[in-house]
Amino acid sequence: MLNNLLTSYKKITILYFLIVVANIALFGSSLNAIISLLQYYVVICCLFKKKLNEAIFFHLTFVCTSLAPTTAFDLQDSATSICSYARIKIGPVCLFYLISIYIYLVSLGKKNRLKHDALFYKLYKAMLFLAITGFLLGAYGFLFREHYETSAVLLYGTYIFILLLNMKLLINNNNPFLLSLFYKNLPPIIGASILATAFSYYVLGISSAYGVLDMVLQPDLVYFGIIFLMGFYKSEYKKYVLIVSIIYILINLFSATGHNILIIAIGLLYFLYYTYFSRELYKTNRRSILKFRKLFFILLPLIVVGVLTFVDMGTLFLIKLQNVFSLFSPNIDEIDTSPYVRIATTLNIFDNNKTNLIGLLFGQGFGGYFTDSLNMFVGLNLSDGGWPDLDVRTGRFTRGHDTFATVPLLNGFLGLGILLYMCYKYAIFTKKSYMAYAIFPWILFTFYFNTIYGIIGVCFLYAAEYENSKT
Repeated sequence: MLNNLLTSYKKITILYFLIVVANIALFGSSLNAIISLLQYYVVICCLFKKKLNEAIFFHLTFVCTSLAPTTAFDLQDSATSICSYARIKIGPVCLFYLISIYIYLVSLGKKNRLKHDALFYKLYKAMLFLAITGFLLGAYGFLFREHYETSAVLLYGTYIFILLLNMKLLINNNNPFLLSLFYKNLPPIIGASILATAFSYYVLGISSAYGVLDMVLQPDLVYFGIIFLMGFYKSEYKKYVLIVSIIYILINLFSATGHNILIIAIGLLYFLYYTYFSRELYKTNRRSILKFRKLFFILLPLIVVGVLTFVDMGTLFLIKLQNVFSLFSPNIDEIDTSPYVRIATTLNIFDNNKTNLIGLLFGQGFGGYFTDSLNMFVGLNLSDGGWPDLDVRTGRFTRGHDTFATVPLLNGFLGLGILLYMCYKYAIFTKKSYMAYAIFPWILFTFYFNTIYGIIGVCFLYAAEYENSKT
């Protein structure tokens, strides 16, 4: 029965569609714990039956389809009531952490591990370096410096520990069957998540809010939705992939954030480039490419009309699109507040460490902070800027808003350079495996942001290694 499920695109789609709809409908309710406990029952049964590959697959994909506090901006203050698979706790510890630790311990004696020259393994080593330097410099800061925050250590230390743990878990248990489980089943799962999101919003009427704006409530996996379209030429269900991808773009006309817009734009450009200019792809997918080229000329004006239709509606997409365009202003004072704060954060971090080579290269470590030494925050209302009230009151900011601010703070500009180098390597690898594109929504834009984003990125980048295993 389990094998029939895991080898059926349609059955996986239906199962995860129902899971995501249930997670969205019960988000913020203790009733969501019923769904989560059933999921844990499945994983634990697989472990008892020594079906370790299946246990790992279900465990991580149940995390991927969970909803987190950051999913709904109007529910973040009630994070303790969120009972999705990734959030349900035993005391102060998430149960999913304990399951990951158990599977890691069980796999310590495994010999058939992922090769050390695999790109996924190199990414693991790069993140291990960030973790070691982050903890060491954080410990130094607590011992010899002032105002280091324990909450920041727990936030970022837990994040990178859990991701490294699950990456090592996949490395230790690597085998062709486990790779194929992720490679073949992640596409129907992400497609199901997009459909479930659209169904919940348009049919069930479930939504969130961003200030006064209506916002689509969606699992973090949908943030990676452009990957579904990028797998178009490798899918047996091309019409389905195209329809779901159009739905995905329509969803984002309502609630895309600035990062979403950039990720979709880069992904579409990448996809269109290979559609029109890749000779190798043309040789293997000639009929599909010719059909898509014709269809694209029909879809393009419809997309333009769709965007123009929403111009006067004041959607989050249009607000964030304006934020993105403001980045190209020659005058920094003309940049909209959201991107301005991000740029100001990075410049302040550089200015704080301009005479401190270790801080500049390796950062402040977990628990460290930066100050507004350039006075770029003067006149801004930072109370709604994503920083804790303590940070705003003291002027010691322990968090950034994205990769380009948070990584230089914690791991320095050397750490940022290492991650950007890994993005470059994966950008090249995307030519071979479209799932490698997950490096962009995760590492490039949301590293240290939330654990679910990280687990989703880990799953896709591990699955990308499937293409190497065939050669």
